[in-house]
Amino acid sequence: MLDAFKTLLGDLKAIKDGHDPHEDRREIARQLATKRIRNSSLSCNSCTKLAHPILDSGDKYRCVGCGRQFAGSRHDLRPGLYADLVSAGVVMAGGNTTTRLPIVESAYDRAISNLKKDS
Repeated sequence: MLDAFKTLLGDLKAIKDGHDPHEDRREIARQLATKRIRNSSLSCNSCTKLAHPILDSGDKYRCVGCGRQFAGSRHDLRPGLYADLVSAGVVMAGGNTTTRLPIVESAYDRAISNLKKDS
């Protein structure tokens, strides 16, 4: 409870100073998602580019180069990303790790977009 109060006070101060604390959280979430996705990615057998895990698929990957989708080793991307976000203080712990939080999908989408630009 005290941590939530401190976070709220920090957000209010940032807003007063003209800064958007939600954008900071989104950027941290994107960075964490990018790191987790890179660590969970495979190489595409067709073009050797990065093939990222597809959120909620369990074992499916999509190549950023040729777009090929294939099955590979099991990944638990959503629970892992959720744990990263909780550890970083971006979201509060509680509930089911498979719950669909908009920040998880947003972070995933932004990270994939950046990975495509980098390839």
